[in-house]
Amino acid sequence: MYNSQQIKDYTLFNDFRDLLRAEFNLRSRNNSKYTLGAFARRLGLSSSHVHEILNARYGISRTMAVKIAEKLKFSEIKTQYFCDLVESQHGRSEINRKLALLRLVELKEKTHFQKLKYLRLNSLVHHTSDRIE
Repeated sequence: MYNSQQIKDYTLFNDFRDLLRAEFNLRSRNNSKYTLGAFARRLGLSSSHVHEILNARYGISRTMAVKIAEKLKFSEIKTQYFCDLVESQHGRSEINRKLALLRLVELKEKTHFQKLKYLRLNSLVHHTSDRIE
């Protein structure tokens, strides 16, 4: 099970189903009465369809991925990442799948670089404040 920090770092997910499962688990953890049926209604799908998606019996299109991301209120970059995960697994052509994989690598690198920059800046601030005291 993923914690909320891991869900914030969506680039840890390599399968769109795992990201969907984590979103469902986070919601059900915050509300014990939240069911797969409620999650499916939020997505505009039947619970059986969501069950089949999560169990890798059905794939989804990039168009459906965009709709799901909108319903889950993903940020723009998280939506892009989620859609590229879908495209990398279910793109109609090999070239689309490969291009999606390249975009995923770029997004991961960009995200991790931004985190490193933040951590370094944060470390400098703490180091400077320690020296001032």
